[in-house]
Amino acid sequence: MDTISSIVEQLAKLQLQLVAALQSEYFCDDLDLPAAAFGWNEATIRLFFEAGGAEPQDREKEERAPGRPVVLCVGDALTECGNHALNAELVKHEKSPPLASDLLREEGGLLPVAEQGPGWVALLARDFAWRGTADVINRGLSGNTSRILKEDLSTVLSCLPVSQKEDVVAVTLLLGTNDCAVGDQHVPLAEFSDNLLAIISMLHRDLPNAKVLLASPPPLVDTRWKDYCRNAGVEHGNRSIQSLKPYAGAIEKAAKKGGCVLVDVHKGMMSRLMQFNDALAPDGLHLSAKGNNFVYREMRDALAALDIGP
Repeated sequence: MDTISSIVEQLAKLQLQLVAALQSEYFCDDLDLPAAAFGWNEATIRLFFEAGGAEPQDREKEERAPGRPVVLCVGDALTECGNHALNAELVKHEKSPPLASDLLREEGGLLPVAEQGPGWVALLARDFAWRGTADVINRGLSGNTSRILKEDLSTVLSCLPVSQKEDVVAVTLLLGTNDCAVGDQHVPLAEFSDNLLAIISMLHRDLPNAKVLLASPPPLVDTRWKDYCRNAGVEHGNRSIQSLKPYAGAIEKAAKKGGCVLVDVHKGMMSRLMQFNDALAPDGLHLSAKGNNFVYREMRDALAALDIGP
């Protein structure tokens, strides 16, 4: 049986043959590999010769030039539906584009919310697109809770269509409406707080240039939500404004502890809107066009305060 030293010697001889062949191909007999090149494969050696003798890792850094800045929006349906472009009350012509809610009904979606656009994410994307200063990516998911997002976040971040993670300059995070629900979605308040801090830590670690904007959920009208669920024949009328309030408070504490910017949508709507009910869709839970406009302005101003704006 060959010894380790004899195997290493054989590998070194084979690599010398490979190097000689590639030197001949690239007409670079004067370029010798550094001592640390032992074990390089063909592709790495080719990079070395193509770069005129530069270390392959330096070449890779040159090729990974910064891309366009990105604002990432993460959360539940309040973020997902922030991409809505139309408004059900205004789109009634037979030749109008189909509403997202109509498409969901056709596919058998649960409790499709009539489109209440323009959504707050769509408005942010419009602002940045006008001036070509950033891309806004929506990764909201209906039904999301802090527990689900904590488990899925690594996958979400690894699949972002960005040149490099440093391109993400801001992340908006809006959760809590589902966590406070009674039943399968419920996440106890203590776990919710821990999950938020874990998510924030992951964002700071994996997106080093990103400012994190932690938003509290809007208030809800529990009687309207229960009526909506009862009429739809489903058991989802399981949350109230009283059950939501502690979660909004936990978000405020997590923002301070995690070094995030707090966007207090919950208190803002209740204190600054004459009728916050109008900021909610007919189901009393999701955002209306007025509510989307409110969240858009809050997020826009928070980003501008960080010098992240169109």
